[in-house]
Order: sequence, then C-alpha cells, then structure tokens
Amino acid sequence: MVQLDNLPIPERYIAHPYFCPFCEHKAIEATKLEAFEDMVYQWVRCDRCETEWHDIYQLVRYEEVVAGSHYVGEPYKVIEK
Repeated sequence: MVQLDNLPIPERYIAHPYFCPFCEHKAIEATKLEAFEDMVYQWVRCDRCETEWHDIYQLVRYEEVVAGSHYVGEPYKVIEK
C-alpha cells in the first residue's frame, strides 16, 4: 500500500480528499453535488485559509440496479470504461 504522506499534495488529495489541498488544514466544507452537461462537481471551502475549489467527478462505470420491463440485454454485468 502506498503511503499517502509520501505523495505530492494533488495526488494525496485525489486519494483521500478530506483536507485543504492549499493549506493542508482538515476543516473543509463541501456543498451538494452539481451537474452540468457531462461534468459533476462539488464546491469545497477551507475554513482556515478560506480558499474555495471544485472537486470534479468522472463517471468510471455503471451498474444495473433494476432491469426495466423492456430490458432486452444480457443478465446483470458491470460495464467499465
């Protein structure tokens, strides 16, 4: 397992986004997720340095939860990019 403390701040934040990537303080606040076209993002703010940023999310896979009544595909499987 990779030690997060040894990673550069941007990589550490992506792996464990529970601190400010600008001042490294742990008191951050995040709002609800927002969607725009093919992007989902979340406003985040640091309580210490007051920097604001967006966490940006990317679709990496989907999974079927309930098959619709007109479903004609194969049985359940996870589709990955």
